Amino acid sequence: MIPKILITGEIGVGKSTLVRSLLSQVHLEINGFFTIKRGSEVFLYDAHHLLKGRAIPQCIGKCDANGIMTAYPSVFDTFGKTINRFPTQSLIVMDELGFMERDAKVFCDAVLEIMASDRPVLAVVKARSAPFLDAVRANDNAMLFHITEANRTMRIAELDELIKALAW
Repeated sequence: MIPKILITGEIGVGKSTLVRSLLSQVHLEINGFFTIKRGSEVFLYDAHHLLKGRAIPQCIGKCDANGIMTAYPSVFDTFGKTINRFPTQSLIVMDELGFMERDAKVFCDAVLEIMASDRPVLAVVKARSAPFLDAVRANDNAMLFHITEANRTMRIAELDELIKALAW
């Protein structure tokens, strides 16, 4: 079974930056998603189209004036219906799996199905306990890498070797 590479760590240590750095070295087709915060809103971008410069953002949540996030599970679920249609020879990137999708059953089920498959995965997983996130981390083929400012440079080389080994 192909390992599922999971990256976790505190906010701001460079997890997403690390993922983008690793992807610049990959010679596989890339599918999946990125989440990017813009102002008070969080958007989901299709990874394949984003990396080709033609992604259409989908708003998945918004913070109110008090900093309370309202997530839009239906957007996650709509995207979740496409996850298992990605080409089997592609690297599935999920940046980031967190708490916003907890009420999106279709999406969560699709992610867990990908995690149970024989497909390569590179995912950023929020460093907190929640049923969905715990299920992602509990996958038998999950390789969890905790990133800190102190170990980030060392982990880049280690993860780069793992990613290169996925190119079949």
